[in-house]
Amino acid sequence: MKTKVLALLMSISLLGGSMPFPVHADEMIHDTYGNGIDWTLSDHVLTISGEGVIFSEKGSLPNWMTYANEIHEIIIEEGITSSQYRAFAELPHLESITFPSTFEQLGTESLFNDGQLVEINGLENIQYFDFRCLSNTEYISEHPFVIHDDTLYYAEGTELTVPDGVKVIAPFAFGNLTAYESTSQLTFTDVPYYDIVLPDGLETIEKYAFAFSSRLCHINIPESVQSIGDYAFFSCPNLEEISLSETCTEIGDFSFFNCRLLTDITMKNAFMDMGWRSCGYNADWNTILKDRAEKKGIDLTSPKYANLLNQIENADMETLIYYDELANWTQLHYKATRSFREIADGQYTDELSNSVIVNDALTVHGNADSLVEEYCQENDLHFSPFISFLVGDVSEDGVVDIVDVLTLNQWYLGLLDFSPAQKLAADFDQNKKCEMIDVIRLLRHLVGID
Repeated sequence: MKTKVLALLMSISLLGGSMPFPVHADEMIHDTYGNGIDWTLSDHVLTISGEGVIFSEKGSLPNWMTYANEIHEIIIEEGITSSQYRAFAELPHLESITFPSTFEQLGTESLFNDGQLVEINGLENIQYFDFRCLSNTEYISEHPFVIHDDTLYYAEGTELTVPDGVKVIAPFAFGNLTAYESTSQLTFTDVPYYDIVLPDGLETIEKYAFAFSSRLCHINIPESVQSIGDYAFFSCPNLEEISLSETCTEIGDFSFFNCRLLTDITMKNAFMDMGWRSCGYNADWNTILKDRAEKKGIDLTSPKYANLLNQIENADMETLIYYDELANWTQLHYKATRSFREIADGQYTDELSNSVIVNDALTVHGNADSLVEEYCQENDLHFSPFISFLVGDVSEDGVVDIVDVLTLNQWYLGLLDFSPAQKLAADFDQNKKCEMIDVIRLLRHLVGID
């Protein structure tokens, strides 16, 4: 009878989240959870032992959550490999947690809202960090980056300057920076855009590194970057411009797929290895959503869905009302309990990447007769070749002399028309503006004053 009553009270506590059992300082609680997980709670220290994964999902959280208010420290012993959804979340007095060397993956919202958490030991052993796994903790407010050796595994915040020395951005390192981290009470314009600065010396951006970063608009890709992995910037709908240096030799499959506002991408390496649909394509929501609606029995002609569909088709992201409703209906994003590792290793994006339309607004800038131009021709994309010019040589005779001063002066007086190459050459100080001061500076250069 006692066991039944305890089980009933535990169930009520897990459902309501507001009836934790008090534990006296000298009392020890021992129990098991899932398949082979043992745990004890003694003197406010939760010790977990066993092997494998701590399974957890919505509606079925670990039974130690019954004592949420009593847990101040967690020690996970060797053999445990990962945690899943909210395994240690919402523990108001948790201050310290220790992970073993066998622990590889911190699941979705595992430590979410543990506001007093200041100490995390063994973090260097973890290779996969899922959505919001460290959000709303004192630790992450003080340490916005998780870096092992020269690899960045996790980042959180709205103004992020990645430290020098980082050479690799791991899969989903910026997966936490999505629109869907908001609650259904926030509108799209309530969530800030992200400002991310990458360091010189960065070499590799791995697959899915920035995938689903809905509020990422601008990002610098350092000249040191050599490769960009599959799906690296997949579905970043507000990304507007990208520039890749000659050092970058490869962009993977679907690297910039479904970047709906991307209008310019510059690729300076003539021999760039262009992955399958690496840029220039968006998801065909008209087809995808209608197929999904048919399967779910949703009437897309109703005002609610017709308006939402129109907004998505026209990339009218600023007027979308609620993220959560959008995410739940269309499944544009991973489910709350879906693992980043699962996405990276699975087929999650196949539906999006198989129903596509060409991004007519995109212009790809590159070298003429290059593999980049070949890619654009094969995929019917706008291509703009780099223009060769000699600064100051507006007469295009191969030398910079007084003739160029006279020619430039005539152009400013409206007596001549210049080609695009001549306009670039006319910008003598290369400040991306053609002004009368360029004539003066060109003349001063010729007479040896400057």
